[in-house]
Amino acid sequence: MPLKSNGKNNYTGNLPFKRAQKAPSFIVPQSNVLNLKEVIKGKEKKPKSQKGSFRQKRRRTTTAFLITFQKNWPKKVAIFLSVAVILILPIFIMDFYQTAKETKGRVLGISTEGYQHLDTAQDYFQELELEKAANEFKLANNNFNAALSELNKINFVLKGLIKLIPYAGSTFVSGENLLKTGIDISKAGDLITEAMS
Repeated sequence: MPLKSNGKNNYTGNLPFKRAQKAPSFIVPQSNVLNLKEVIKGKEKKPKSQKGSFRQKRRRTTTAFLITFQKNWPKKVAIFLSVAVILILPIFIMDFYQTAKETKGRVLGISTEGYQHLDTAQDYFQELELEKAANEFKLANNNFNAALSELNKINFVLKGLIKLIPYAGSTFVSGENLLKTGIDISKAGDLITEAMS
């Protein structure tokens, strides 16, 4: 049997409660009622400003280089850079070592020739063959200058790294000073032989 209302919220019919009793009323607080205007405003808002459990997921933005930026992109970049450094660093170290070894060989070869010219110039000077001695002093000067220019061709970063290594740094500085001394000795010998002749 259907329920009938008499207009005063009094229902008649087969009800689980007593006849002519008011049906239970539900009072819904105003805060729980959906306001259509606020629902429309919520849809118009940007996803970043929405909060709560119904927040829309943030879309990934792709740059011109096809890199996707997310919250943890600095961490990914740091990991990539550290792996790149670990992989590339041994190559640079080997190149550094090879360059230093080649430069050392060239400088030693040229400075050895300069020393031999100084030794020969000393012999000529003792025998008073001043023209030959002056020529040998000039050749020694040229060799020492060439060796010093080879040392100066080294990259300043490489020089700094060499000087930081305990044994190699002191050897490098000593070699540079010996070349400068060889240049000064050969100039002095050349001036003395010119003055005596």
